[in-house]
Amino acid sequence: MAERAKIPPDFPDTLRQLNYLIERLQVAKYLEIGLGNGGTFDNVNAPEKVGVDPQPWNPAVRDLEGVHLLTSDEYFSRHRAAFDKFDLILLDGVHTAEQTYRDFVNSLRHAHPTTVWLIDDVMPSDVFSAIPNHAEAIVRTENLGSCHGSVMAPSSDRNRIDASAHRSD
Repeated sequence: MAERAKIPPDFPDTLRQLNYLIERLQVAKYLEIGLGNGGTFDNVNAPEKVGVDPQPWNPAVRDLEGVHLLTSDEYFSRHRAAFDKFDLILLDGVHTAEQTYRDFVNSLRHAHPTTVWLIDDVMPSDVFSAIPNHAEAIVRTENLGSCHGSVMAPSSDRNRIDASAHRSD
């Protein structure tokens, strides 16, 4: 039987960096919240992978091993026993400070002392990308681009996350 073709990643540099980390940190278990087109998840070289996305953009993602077609809140509530401890967790789901903060807090019970988190889209690319309401952001940009919702900003204290939404009108 022919091997299934891999889903091409949207961001090859991100995939390359993830696979570098997986190799260097000797990651055995990987969790990805928010799969998008599935190319990153499909091509990550971790021995055990779990992906969570209620509506991936690419229908082929639905057939990938380890994919849960749930919201992250549903996934974490169904997996409260936390038998799975992940070495690397990528949070790239709903791009709001509130949801990302919830995903981070919920993932804590699935972590061990050396778990590494990567949180995507924490800095807005422009003032419109920091607007929490997507419809409002689209109106303000006159449909010229997409927006990412609110953000989680890094704190000056590297051991703490400031999850307040930053907005500039």
